Order: sequence, then structure tokens, then C-alpha cells
Amino acid sequence: MSLKLKNYVIWYQYKTRSANTVRELPGKELIDLCKAIITNSKLSEPADTLILKVKLEGETEYNTTLNCDYFEEHCNGDFKRLVEMHKIKRLNPISVTTMENERLRDELATQVNPINVTSQDNQEMQRLRDELAALKITQAQALSKEIHVRYNDQAITFRRSMLEEIGTSNVEDLIELIRPKLRKFIEKVSDIVITLRPGNNEVLGSETPITELYNTEDQALRVVV
Repeated sequence: MSLKLKNYVIWYQYKTRSANTVRELPGKELIDLCKAIITNSKLSEPADTLILKVKLEGETEYNTTLNCDYFEEHCNGDFKRLVEMHKIKRLNPISVTTMENERLRDELATQVNPINVTSQDNQEMQRLRDELAALKITQAQALSKEIHVRYNDQAITFRRSMLEEIGTSNVEDLIELIRPKLRKFIEKVSDIVITLRPGNNEVLGSETPITELYNTEDQALRVVV
């Protein structure tokens, strides 16, 4: 059943094209917005390869990935709430790009002659690697049903269904679930400070949403005490 948007429209911008609007959706799910964008902008990509990002009005960077989890948990699965919460309009549209993993891999594979590689080539190769890594992380977060963490050589896994059932919402909540699992390795674990790091990156903030933490085993968060 199609969904006609009453009293509001959804603005989006595909890559560097001009902002455009969606006024009717083929259904009520987030994938239906992707399908409408594909049709509206006459794209050839499959709907499930679109990457949607949103930002609050006044922000300069699109740092929030609009996936099914975010849509359900923060917008209650309601497009009008999504539009109102982020003040989506022509000057603040949803950013739309595509998963281009294969293209990125191909471009990286062509950079095979280290003798003639210039500084500019190195910068371009690093940009491609960073973009590919970001796409992999985005896909993993959208598809994974688990959060993997690791303390030394000990792996700990939390299932999405369990986290949702007990209302785990951010890093601070997750750390309190990790703490009792460390008792057999650490004395007085209740008194220590525990932080989480994605790889060798900076410490995750305590308010980082749980929806941004879903990952695969090879992306396990490091538990640091």
C-alpha cells in the first residue's frame, strides 16, 4: 500500500545533484524511501545499496547514518517524525550516496606501480582506503545483530535482541554489562574505570548510541581498564 505524505515532503540530495523531494512512498518502511528515491531520480542502483545520512539543522557534517535501527529507535518508524526531528528541508536534505565497494577495490587494484607513485597518488590511495573502510563499517552496523568486544584474548558478545530487551541505549550502559564479565580476570572490578576503543582509535564517549556499536568479530571493540 502506497503512503502519500500529507502536509510535508521528504527532501533528499543524491551525491552532488540538486536537492529533490519525495511526496509518495510505496510503503511505510525505510527501504520504501530508498525505492522512491531510486524511482524519483531514475537511478539504476538497487534500493538496498543506498546509504542515507541525516544531520540536525545547523550541523555541517552528515555523521548520522539513517538505517532501519535508527529509523525505528529514534523516529518510531515515522517519516513525519524523522522530518520534524532533523528539520529536513531543501537546505538540509537527507544525504544519499551508494555503496561502491567494488569500484573502490578496483581503483585500489590499479595502483600497482610503486616506482611511479607520486605524493598525490598516495593521498588518493589513502582516501580510497578510508572511504572503503567507512563503507564496510556502515554496512556491518546496518546488518550485524551483535556487538563484539575483547579484553586481552577474551571475546565477549552481546546479542541485539538481548540489548533491546533490557533497554541498553549507549556505551555507558554497555560497560555496565561488561563489568561483571571481567570479575574472573580483575579484582574489585566494580571500582575500576572501563573504556571502549574501536581498534586503536580514541575512547568512545559514554553517550555514544548503542546503534553505532554493532559490528563483526574482526571489528571487536577493545576493553581498556
